[in-house]
Amino acid sequence: MTTRKGERSFDARRTMLPDYIALNARWHHDKPAIIAGERTRTWAELDAATNRVANALIGMGLAHGDRVGLVMENSIEMVEILLGVLKAGMVIAPINLTVPDDAVIRMLEDASARAVFVSAGQADRLEGRLPDAVAANAILVGGERPGWRAHTRLMAEASAENPGVHIDPDDWLHVMYSSGTTGLPKGIVHTHGNRMRWVYDLSVHYRYHPDARVLISVGLFSNFSWAPLQVAVMLGATVVMLDAFSPRGFLEAVQTHRVTHAAMVPVQYQLILADPEQARYDLSSLESLICGGSALHEDLQKAMFARFPCGFFEMYGTTEGAMTVISPWEKKLHPGAVGRPFQGGDIRIIDREGNELPPGEAGEIVTITAHLMEGYLNRPEANAEAIWMGPDGRNWLRTGDVGLIDENGLLHVLDRIKDMIVSGAQNIFPADIEAVMSQHPDVVFATVIGVAHPKWGETPLAIVTPREGAESGEEDITVWTNERVGKRQRIAGTVFTDDIPRNPNGKVLKRFLRERYGDYVTGRANG
Repeated sequence: MTTRKGERSFDARRTMLPDYIALNARWHHDKPAIIAGERTRTWAELDAATNRVANALIGMGLAHGDRVGLVMENSIEMVEILLGVLKAGMVIAPINLTVPDDAVIRMLEDASARAVFVSAGQADRLEGRLPDAVAANAILVGGERPGWRAHTRLMAEASAENPGVHIDPDDWLHVMYSSGTTGLPKGIVHTHGNRMRWVYDLSVHYRYHPDARVLISVGLFSNFSWAPLQVAVMLGATVVMLDAFSPRGFLEAVQTHRVTHAAMVPVQYQLILADPEQARYDLSSLESLICGGSALHEDLQKAMFARFPCGFFEMYGTTEGAMTVISPWEKKLHPGAVGRPFQGGDIRIIDREGNELPPGEAGEIVTITAHLMEGYLNRPEANAEAIWMGPDGRNWLRTGDVGLIDENGLLHVLDRIKDMIVSGAQNIFPADIEAVMSQHPDVVFATVIGVAHPKWGETPLAIVTPREGAESGEEDITVWTNERVGKRQRIAGTVFTDDIPRNPNGKVLKRFLRERYGDYVTGRANG
């Protein structure tokens, strides 16, 4: 059979994530899709539930491409809603629950959300504060409350038939916020097409398969949770979900449900290994563990290799789309490295002028992959700042991280250019905390640095020049600040000083402060 150029004999439309839900229901209908404690959803049940979510939103008057907020703790209902929004051709905006209430509102406004799903446990913080554009479509998940739509009623009245919405690879899938406290956060936009390519790459490099049982242990506002969820949907695997992480919860879930795959941050592994009962749990089902999100110290690496027979993959990545992998066997040989880019991607190291640096020299990490973000929502300046024009004429992503490529072709991550603090898996921006502290009447100037912490990797420390005659002491400032910032942003302490090093332009030289106060948590200051 011959056809003219540009004609097709068959429908070559790409299968997007929502399509896989229906296909899994057809071919794996009785197989568990989600296990959460004593509750289970099969693929057939998940398909019907996500159809109801999609049809309910369409019936409320929302259209293809509209943004829908999600302010919930992990639950089966959260997964149903998240995937149902995508089935409707709409864009999900999951909100980090650890940020202050004002930041939640700002993110919903920034996303231009037309509806929001809120769990009963989060409703009080949003009561009477939602923007008008979203308040009329505020849906309470769990119980009923005046002025809110009831999730249970909406689902009961909605059709379980597939809404039949066509999803194009270029359609937006989510707006995921990387930060959000006192300043306006940045929403990271990904399309269905680049997220599908991301899922393919994750499956190949981290050895997922259809019989996998993948653990979700942190909130579904995190890329660390999106990865196993999307992989499970594509492969028809099973998600085992914790409502909140605990070492014992992880151990019991692996043993009871025969978990095969998990992705966690170093502090989670550290807490698991510190559990006095961990040795009695059967973890033999584990096939692939991923560790990322912050620096992994060598002592913890050795302990992980000793406890987990499958070893582990370390990765370096950003929600914007940078991603590397290093296999367990190579990690043992090169404990300081985070690996190479996924197949088809590339990484370079550049200096401040944008010139590429040779192996062994440190500079900013830039990357290009098939799953880079579309950009930052409503942030043209930030988008421009994030671009490095490569020698191939393409736009590469500037990560803002400092690293080098060693003689073996392996990437090492050394520091963060903009002084971002990574505590556990959470990114903390000092400027957000500094803006809060500047409002205290006894604070003349405040700067925040990251100092070493034995549990979290890093934690914020405030260096303050107090007002002359200030009535507040260091501890008073610490307590006042921690009452006004997000849980993850709480400072370890406050140090009063008039000796804050600056360059000739008045910019604080934080590297000197880190040298001076780097062991504050474990040994107070050095001077």
